[in-house]
Amino acid sequence: MNKLLIGVPCASTVKTKFMLCLIDALKMGYGIPIQLEARIGSIIHDARNRIMYTAYSSGADYALWIDSDMTFLPSDVLQLIQDAKTTDADLITGCYFKRTIPTGPVFHKDLYWKSAADHYVTDFEEYPKDSLFEIGACGFGFCITKVSTAMEMVDTFKEAPFQPLPGLGEDYSYCERLARLGGKMLCDSRIQVGHMGDIIYN
Repeated sequence: MNKLLIGVPCASTVKTKFMLCLIDALKMGYGIPIQLEARIGSIIHDARNRIMYTAYSSGADYALWIDSDMTFLPSDVLQLIQDAKTTDADLITGCYFKRTIPTGPVFHKDLYWKSAADHYVTDFEEYPKDSLFEIGACGFGFCITKVSTAMEMVDTFKEAPFQPLPGLGEDYSYCERLARLGGKMLCDSRIQVGHMGDIIYN
């Protein structure tokens, strides 16, 4: 890995706990050049697309996505970087959970999409613990992606990688395109990060 861009899309303000986690992670350095890119705006897919294009134009080969309502440790970032180096996967997510009741993992075994009225995800009955395993889709709260793969998606589908498909959010739309491209998606359940709501769900 030659360069990493950390992308933070946010609608408005960010939480103090998130900023403290980010500062601690940036202090680590990780032995590679790191660029931080934050985009503020209510249209999240536009913010994600702009961050990805910045990653490409700046020469980063990976983009690490961290939502501004996540809590994490510097070691969680390090594990994602190590996973990217050793697996050559196109997307790797850490393990985190929805911040609403009923809660559950924000990664899925499979994603099926045909139209706004015809789509669904298949959840794991029990996901593998403390391991790397293949998934079919995930949220982008805490994950790392190959920049070159995103650009291949643009060339193949002739649209921005996070452009929402009918009925899907921007993150699941990315995963659906990645699956059509034959990309490899993994979850590392050793990485357990928090998702801040009224409480921190983990």
